[in-house]
Amino acid sequence: MTWQEVLQSNHKTVIVQSYGYTERSLFSSHFEPFSHLREFVFEIGRAISDGELLPEYCDLTHSWLYLEEPESELTFEEKDGKLYCFDPDLWARP
Repeated sequence: MTWQEVLQSNHKTVIVQSYGYTERSLFSSHFEPFSHLREFVFEIGRAISDGELLPEYCDLTHSWLYLEEPESELTFEEKDGKLYCFDPDLWARP
């Protein structure tokens, strides 16, 4: 499923599955692995103006994690009525 298809769906969230994230600071960065696959719920932010969807202003948001790649370059899968995105590059600030 593409990002455009996600935006046209009725889903409000995407479950992002990952084995870790990169912690970035001004002077360095390092990878923080998880001991097993973890899931994080990202909210789908849809920008609408005059009743029209503005895909260039839509995004996935989480309280402390960020996606490295633009949403338009990710692949999504629908399973059991939920949307999933597997192991994208995630990062966070310390």
